[in-house]
Amino acid sequence: MKKSYSYLLSLTLAIMGGLVLAATHGSEDVSASASINAVKDDVTPRRLEVLFLGSPNGSHRPLDRFHTLRRAHGVKGINYTYANQPTALSTENLAKYDALLIYGNHDKISKEQETALLNYSTEGGACVFLHSACGCFANSEKFIALVGAQFKSHGRGVFRTKIVKPNHPVMKGFPGFECWDESYVHQKHNPDRTVLQKREDEPWTWVRTNGKGRIFYTASGHDNRCWGLDEYQDLVFRGVMWTVGDKKAKLVKDLNLPELEYKKSPVDLMSGPQWKDRTAPRKSDAKPIPDQFYQKPLTPKESLKLAQIPVGMELQLFASEPMVANPIAMSWDNKGRMWVVEAYDYPNRFVMNSPGLDRIKILEDTNGDGMADKDSIFAEGLTIATSVLPFEGGCLTTDGENMVYLEDTNGDGKSDKRTVVFKGISLYDTHACVSNLRKGLDGWIYATVGYSGVKTVVNGETHHMKQGVFRFKIDGSAFEIIQGTTNNTWGLTLTEEGRLMGSTANMNPSFYVGVPNRLLKGTGIRPEKTPRADQKDRVFPITFDHIQVDWQDHFTAAAGHSIYTARLFPKEWWNKKALICEPTGKLVSAATVSRNGSGFSTHNTEFNLYASADAWSAPVAAEVGPDGAIYIADWYNPIIQHNVYQKREDVTRGKGNAYVSEVRDRNHGRIYRMVPKGAKPSAQPSFSNAADALKALDHPNMLWRMHAQELILKQGASAIPALKKIANGQTKGKLHAIHVLGQLGQDTFAYFSSKTVFPGANAAALCYAPKTPENAVAVLASSKELSADDRLACLLFIAEVPQDSKVKKAVFKFSASIAGDLKKDRLLKRASNVALSKQGVNETSFVIVPRLPMSASAKRGEGHYKAICTQCHQPDGQGSPGVFPPLSGSDWFTRNPDHAIMVTLKGIAGPIKVNGKDFNGAMPGQGQLSDQEVADVINYARMGFSKQVGEIDAERVKAVRKRVEKMNILTEKDVLKSVAKPQLSESIDLSGSKGNSKDAKMADFKDLPNGMVQDAAKSGVDGYFSIETVINVKENRQWARVWDLGSSAAGEGKSSVGTDYILLTPRASSGKLRLSAKHKGEELFIDWKPIETGKDYKVTVRFTPNSMKLYVDDKYIGLQLLPNQLDLRKLPDNNNWLGRSQFGADPLFSGDIKEFKVYNF
Repeated sequence: MKKSYSYLLSLTLAIMGGLVLAATHGSEDVSASASINAVKDDVTPRRLEVLFLGSPNGSHRPLDRFHTLRRAHGVKGINYTYANQPTALSTENLAKYDALLIYGNHDKISKEQETALLNYSTEGGACVFLHSACGCFANSEKFIALVGAQFKSHGRGVFRTKIVKPNHPVMKGFPGFECWDESYVHQKHNPDRTVLQKREDEPWTWVRTNGKGRIFYTASGHDNRCWGLDEYQDLVFRGVMWTVGDKKAKLVKDLNLPELEYKKSPVDLMSGPQWKDRTAPRKSDAKPIPDQFYQKPLTPKESLKLAQIPVGMELQLFASEPMVANPIAMSWDNKGRMWVVEAYDYPNRFVMNSPGLDRIKILEDTNGDGMADKDSIFAEGLTIATSVLPFEGGCLTTDGENMVYLEDTNGDGKSDKRTVVFKGISLYDTHACVSNLRKGLDGWIYATVGYSGVKTVVNGETHHMKQGVFRFKIDGSAFEIIQGTTNNTWGLTLTEEGRLMGSTANMNPSFYVGVPNRLLKGTGIRPEKTPRADQKDRVFPITFDHIQVDWQDHFTAAAGHSIYTARLFPKEWWNKKALICEPTGKLVSAATVSRNGSGFSTHNTEFNLYASADAWSAPVAAEVGPDGAIYIADWYNPIIQHNVYQKREDVTRGKGNAYVSEVRDRNHGRIYRMVPKGAKPSAQPSFSNAADALKALDHPNMLWRMHAQELILKQGASAIPALKKIANGQTKGKLHAIHVLGQLGQDTFAYFSSKTVFPGANAAALCYAPKTPENAVAVLASSKELSADDRLACLLFIAEVPQDSKVKKAVFKFSASIAGDLKKDRLLKRASNVALSKQGVNETSFVIVPRLPMSASAKRGEGHYKAICTQCHQPDGQGSPGVFPPLSGSDWFTRNPDHAIMVTLKGIAGPIKVNGKDFNGAMPGQGQLSDQEVADVINYARMGFSKQVGEIDAERVKAVRKRVEKMNILTEKDVLKSVAKPQLSESIDLSGSKGNSKDAKMADFKDLPNGMVQDAAKSGVDGYFSIETVINVKENRQWARVWDLGSSAAGEGKSSVGTDYILLTPRASSGKLRLSAKHKGEELFIDWKPIETGKDYKVTVRFTPNSMKLYVDDKYIGLQLLPNQLDLRKLPDNNNWLGRSQFGADPLFSGDIKEFKVYNF
């Protein structure tokens, strides 16, 4: 598109040879409303529904291709839904779709799936097979015949295919294209087909019929060099439209898609340096959109034609301009009325007017038709109002720098009293201020804040935070910082259990709250950011016309994070779908939420609740309404992010830190309502009396349960008997009844039970239970049988119990009993660490290492042990005091492995010291055993008792046998003469080093061999190895390294940012000597204490396959697990240094490294 278009672009529809080349979105043509149905219907004009069957991403990257095709065809009236497993090929599922598109790699298809697919095609279902589809389902000759041929082999190169049937509807007017691709050769050709294109003589693109069904296939499409072409996207579109048949193609044509018109912006919309390499330029229907242009707005009815919703759903317009404009947040009161914030002042105008222009409206659907037909203004004159929470006779909201409670005291429906709950909301950047007010089950109000932060004083205590989650009491009596988040935060929700989840704007669309910061006080454990539930997921828009400043094709303005907590939608939605808005992508993702231990995992963000090809559409909130429907607030604005323009002299930032522009709209806004087609909305409960409120505690919609909880709380003590009855039951109301009882001052500990089946009830019981040692011990006694969620609640409860020896013992025992779970569940492990720290146990002294299973060698050795050793050393390896030393936990096994071999072969007599205790007895040699038998019995002793220290092999026994062949029975002195040789031994005096690691010269550090850690771990006994160092520090510089073994982001020989490593520093940020290990962003460590300069210290580290132990001057300091999945045998250790850090800013070591030795045991 060029400027000669006079600032206007009209996207027109064309029909060539009966083939629809552009399409529209369905709309029910009714005068009172606009709505769309994502349901198969061969009468009403509508969009087409296509099932895209890919596969788990491999060489063809089908999810990427789905991402491309969805954007290319969204404006043309085609909806794509993604699946990656053949289980999607069921009769019931296929019936939902007009067409099936296969592009992926699947070897087999089941008989049931094959039958369903063939019947689908025979009965008229359209099938589009692209590229690798011809290699799928090799076990099905019927599928191969359906496709028309099977993959045989391929070359690769740049080529253009020849169109051999130019007059066929698919090919008519198609220009073809040239690109790099795989040059497929096929076999098992089905002669019943019409070839449309050839590559040389090889059939390349063809069509065929199967009963009532049509099939399209093309061999083109290996990667984005083909898929990224407008011509290829057009070819696939032609294939889809031909296969669905003329009748369905006409449905799309009859929609009359809106003609998208464009106008020029005063400044380029996006032409900054970050866009030079963008992967997908803005375009609409294959026509490029210059940076200076943006789309004109559409009417609600026309905009709906460009929206995709899930199959089986209906989307209805609930409200639009002029009834509502700029809706930024919404909520519902106990009468079922919607409260909406109209944010006119956002983002910059709050300093330009007094009073502000923001207001809160109440919208009502008085006749039950799903549309708002009554609106009233509750409050106006607000500024930078970002959230609303109806509460009793008014609402909570933000007003500039204040959190305020607005009341209607005279009953006229308008606010007439304003109370400041707390002050101190920073507005220097208005898209990073307070938002997402939520009422918690515990009676607190929860909210989020971005990097602008909050600094407030409550009850004489100052609270200062940046981005994160916080809570407060509505009467302003308390304020608490819960946990920090990873970046700018604008999303918060409660699961049905009462757990907090939320979203941040950039690349963290789903997090959950872990251990609250308040529980860390006095533990020495540092606060952490909220744990990530997502996998830095992408977004999947249905248009190329979207502007993203920070993270392209990802969540970069995520706003709102709601969980579906009603029962109107299908069961797979119940408490399992996260509704995450991405206004820059014109969509709301309905990602799947599953449990991951005591935390959460959010995935499948390609499944959208709503997506639009209208460039103005900007959903900023998606909430569950009182009827169980999902309501979507569409900001409807061409400008979403703060700073979308190129930095130019004529563009200025306003007081809200956003670029000032007349393009920001103040007149439009829509709210949509989505329901499953044919579903009956849940009834609104009556709150006319106390009994009704109690009954509503079991309502299928959490919104009503929360309102019932609030109303019952106002009844006070009179409600307690009925609440206790509900709390003793097993219904949804149990959770809420316990919370109300607790807030009425009742002891709720009696409701804690391992037999509780309703999630969250045990956590509720512990929330208000007295924090006594007796309760703590009782909780831990049954907690092994509980869910991960309840175990977490137990440990957080312990973290608030005063120190007590019985509690300490109980929590240690409990943590040991679930050691395997702690290894897999990072949040549960952290909670365990906090609980134990609160009981006075140093964090590094209670790390529980999961036991490794005994090998075949150890199992064989058990038989030898029982036959030869039990008489003296006892079946449990504990030995006899003073005579026969213990084998279980023996320090002899943690030393040179050769010592145990020598004693087994030759025997030992006379005094010896084991674990610091004296013994004086005799053990005969067992030289008659073979090398393998000696290895077996020693392996049983090393791995079968309390401490596991790795195994040895027969080759090691053979070498030791040869060395001691001429020796007689041994003494301790004979054994200790056998000194192991280190794999590596170094020393260096670095007392004169200066500067930082980035600028280090060779004289400032010692460069050790690459791969030395891998070598030590691989050659060690079962991956066990040790590093022994003697150091004397001259100047104790913070973060200087004694040794640092691993890699940095800058690569070999360079210090920048450490990635994977193990290190020893004499002074960490804590001021103490620290041993640390890091892998994939997770860093675990052991701190000792501050060291003195000018003094020798012997520091020994023993590594096992999953842990590390620290000793100083031969005294055990502590143990810590290695980060999850860190395998030292595979550590990328190309930067192994003495005296230098992987981090460029860290100082060089100052002092003398007198010994550095590495042992492979």
